[in-house]
Amino acid sequence: MFDDARRVLLELLQNPAAAGQVSLEQWNDVLPLARSADVWPQLATGIAQSGDLSELPAKLLPHVRSGLRAAEASRRGILWELDRIGYALRGLQIPLVLLKGAAYVAADYRCGHGRVCSDVDLLVPRDALSEVERRLLAHGWNWGEIGSHDERYYREWLQELPPLIHEDRETVLDVHHNLLPRIDRSAARLDAQRLLANASRVGETPFSVLSPVDLVLHSAIHLFRIGDFRHALRDLYDMSWLLRQFGADLAFWPEFVARAEQLRLTRPCYYALHYVERLFGIAIPHSLASAMQSWRPSRIRRSIMERLMRAALLPARPERAPLSRKLAISALSIGPAPRIQVLLSPLYWIKRVSKSKRPDRELPDAELPTLRPDQNAETSASRVHALAPTQ
Repeated sequence: MFDDARRVLLELLQNPAAAGQVSLEQWNDVLPLARSADVWPQLATGIAQSGDLSELPAKLLPHVRSGLRAAEASRRGILWELDRIGYALRGLQIPLVLLKGAAYVAADYRCGHGRVCSDVDLLVPRDALSEVERRLLAHGWNWGEIGSHDERYYREWLQELPPLIHEDRETVLDVHHNLLPRIDRSAARLDAQRLLANASRVGETPFSVLSPVDLVLHSAIHLFRIGDFRHALRDLYDMSWLLRQFGADLAFWPEFVARAEQLRLTRPCYYALHYVERLFGIAIPHSLASAMQSWRPSRIRRSIMERLMRAALLPARPERAPLSRKLAISALSIGPAPRIQVLLSPLYWIKRVSKSKRPDRELPDAELPTLRPDQNAETSASRVHALAPTQ
């Protein structure tokens, strides 16, 4: 699917122990690419866990240490944020289910090792939203800058409240009541109460995480149904580790197939399994062959998706985003047609028009600034040729 530095990066994500076999010239291209895809802290952690760092080029070591420190700073920040959220919601007799990166870190899953999170996603019962919202607002979270139409759109049509930002720490908290937005035609079939009931508690904390099947399902629909492709490679990498961890249990696969078909979410599950297998070499059991065959879209759709994914996943030159990548991400981000009552709502069209008139706000970079080993050594992540060999 890829060549040159992109191919090397994918091979390293599968096998970090091979980092010592990559030349300095190759690292000069791979490192900026890994940073732009938001997988460098995870890759640096994998490299550190898999072998002796002395085998690496000396000029790469400051970058590896920078990635490790960024990962550890993010982990501590997430755990502290969860402590504060737990304190604000103490005494509530409701499930508090973590989603995505915060869940991986809190549960200490392998995909959470080195995972940098820019926010916390929390799933709560819909009938408890008002009380959860009241308590969070009383403990320093607020809505930030959000228009009235945006707020109504979140509350009436999406699966979450508007993002909450803490007034002191400036951390972001997304409170969900379901995994799919209400505008999605499949949302009615996705029973949030079942998701909450099947969740598993994380140690002695007040938090839980989704069941293995629901974790993988959510990862698939977040990318290929909701259409959030801002961190597509990282999300597929997370999913590859989830499947390595849970797919070893043969009972996982029949349950996953039954769940995807029950919810009629086989299309996003097909794409997720297809690209995880293709990019990261995850072995899909032969018992899924018939299911995958029935889930597979037409040849034309697969061809279009292949071109879009190739353009969107990894830029050939990470120091700039080519127009083709922006267009591909925009095309992939278009979700399924909403329900008819949504199309009939003036709010839906007001929201679309208002969004088209102003640029999207850039999300803050989750990674910490690159550390410098000394005052004279330049190791900034923004310098593509920082690892160029000396003459």
